[in-house]
Amino acid sequence: MADNSSADTLSMAQPAIRVAQPWLLEQIPAFAGGGEPADALAGLFKLQVANRPVVRSLKELYKLNKRDLPPNIAALKGDVYLVTHAVGLIAKEHAGWIDMVGYEASFEGEGTTVELFPNTRFKEYFTAKLRFEAGISADGFAEVPQVSGSLGNDVVKLGGGAEIRLSTKAEALGNLTFSIQTPKVQTIGNASSTIAWQFNQDDHPLVGDQVMVQTLLVPKGFESVKYTLKAFAVIPRWFRRPVRIETEPVVTTVRLP
Repeated sequence: MADNSSADTLSMAQPAIRVAQPWLLEQIPAFAGGGEPADALAGLFKLQVANRPVVRSLKELYKLNKRDLPPNIAALKGDVYLVTHAVGLIAKEHAGWIDMVGYEASFEGEGTTVELFPNTRFKEYFTAKLRFEAGISADGFAEVPQVSGSLGNDVVKLGGGAEIRLSTKAEALGNLTFSIQTPKVQTIGNASSTIAWQFNQDDHPLVGDQVMVQTLLVPKGFESVKYTLKAFAVIPRWFRRPVRIETEPVVTTVRLP
């Protein structure tokens, strides 16, 4: 059974948090409870980002599984990687105030985003008990899990509780699974160097860590990718104007295996 226990730990950073537009916190009528300083509001919450995303090569996963590369990946001019990102939120109090948590990542240089997980374009990928499950094709695209063919016993950890059970067929990489905080997800960034996830509150507060996976295609020979990462959250506040808190950008260089 393939495994990589060291990859199951994502290194999280807690950069400084700021209110995006402090002027929205001006005093308002007394019946609405008044306003509060921006630093006090930001101090109620801790946003964190995984400052060392975990990276796995699709080609290496095929070799690990002792399978030949399928033609549609062997013929690519570049290399394909699965990059595991994560965003986390801790609320000292008022966890129910958080209406939305988001994450943005952009990378420098050549390359493009092939696919993003989770993504509500494919609602059939969301299972019971807040789990996300999707098949991954040989070139990194999403497909319904049943299409990904027979699954073997080899499971590879991608970090943060995300894992992929490798297929036994050449045309599919395997099934990707991980926990989600809410099925209300929006994403942007396919065919782009800038990606973003937005998680909207459903039945439970948006606290804890949320894992996300990006399929990244870069030119052959690339040894690293430099990312700029940022987390944000929207607080609607009862009887008050909604505000957005966000982290200072985190810049990190990710080594490609």
